[in-house]
Amino acid sequence: MRIDAKSELYGLPALQVREILRNFPSGGQTTSWEYACRKLDLKKAKRLVRDLLRDGLIETAEWKGKKLDDGYYCRTEAGNRLALAKARPLKRKTAEKMLASLITRAEAINADSKLCFQIRTLVVFGSFLNPQADVLGDLDIGYHMEARWEGKALEEAKEASRKRARERGRGFSWWLDLLTWPEREVKLALKAKTSGLSLHSLMDAPSIISPDGEMILAGPHRVVFGTVVP
Repeated sequence: MRIDAKSELYGLPALQVREILRNFPSGGQTTSWEYACRKLDLKKAKRLVRDLLRDGLIETAEWKGKKLDDGYYCRTEAGNRLALAKARPLKRKTAEKMLASLITRAEAINADSKLCFQIRTLVVFGSFLNPQADVLGDLDIGYHMEARWEGKALEEAKEASRKRARERGRGFSWWLDLLTWPEREVKLALKAKTSGLSLHSLMDAPSIISPDGEMILAGPHRVVFGTVVP
């Protein structure tokens, strides 16, 4: 599925709606609409959630087969397709250079003792694996991070990570952003603002779904860095 990067959806930029949808998990996990839409003002957020629910892109959580109406939602299959929609085509030669740079960044992350987490695994999947495809959607990468330390040492390193972020002027408008910053710091370093690079966490079951709705490690994939965690 592709979207026009210059188009609008629900009165908002299409890429912004795609980003918000990506904040809602899939695979049975949920998050609050306030968190998913935290970058919107309240009126726009409520209207967008209403529209996403109406069009079947998100749905209310379930517990033991019963729907819960508590403001927590997850993506539907249709929502997954839009969340993973591509905005522009990607040439294979460009993707190959991106992959080489990604591996270099993973090595640098693992060598940086200031970072709380290191990269255990990188796997490539999707259209990149088709040697006949010269034009791809995105470079789809599954990644697994693991903590560099344990216990008190890890907590001290996390606090140092948050302190560095504040000193650099980063603000945290939501408590969960602050809590998860040490992991996000590593993901941002891995991503490096690379357009066309799509990262998918292998650490949580809801996140290991490919754009086609398949489990990444159960389908065609290739390990390009590290080893797959059993």
